[in-house]
Amino acid sequence: MPRRGDRRPARGGGPAVKWSARETDVTESRNARLAPTIVKRAFAPSPRAEKTEPVEAAKQPKEVLMKAILKGQPKLETDLVVQARRF
Repeated sequence: MPRRGDRRPARGGGPAVKWSARETDVTESRNARLAPTIVKRAFAPSPRAEKTEPVEAAKQPKEVLMKAILKGQPKLETDLVVQARRF
């Protein structure tokens, strides 16, 4: 088992391969803090198909909010009732 700081390859016994940006056809770039990190693509999540619905504020906003949440997830209400009975 190789020790920390050991430069020998773990298996194969051959020489370690060292690549440079010139050999791999990658243009060198640095991020804002000048770290040698190459960023080729950035992935962002796709927009969700379901959108949120606005909830009207009332005298008891907690109750209105809970009703709106439980309306969209009926199984959640039964799970909460079962959980409350355990206590």
